[in-house]
Amino acid sequence: SAISKSVDWRVLVAELVGTFVFTAGVATAVGKQLEGASLALAVGFSLTVGIIVASVGSSGLLNPAVAVGLHSYSLAYIVGPLVGGVLGMAFYKHVLDADSTKSKKRR
Repeated sequence: SAISKSVDWRVLVAELVGTFVFTAGVATAVGKQLEGASLALAVGFSLTVGIIVASVGSSGLLNPAVAVGLHSYSLAYIVGPLVGGVLGMAFYKHVLDADSTKSKKRR
């Protein structure tokens, strides 16, 4: 198909997984109401791990705006981070968030 030929699937999956890691880490840090240095370390660590993971198959940008700024107009650099971010937040809400999980069990 035309899409499979025009999309670099390795880049798309790498950006998706890297952004998933970053987003889930940030959501967890915010959900646990970390502040100050603890919040900064958690966000910085999540970003670092996300970039390292994404760098296995892409440039590790994790941000469509950065990709456009670097003239990387590949669909993979746009769709991967967007889908990864949505999945990372959903993973936090449905798996990692204890308050959300407890309220589902009570129903």
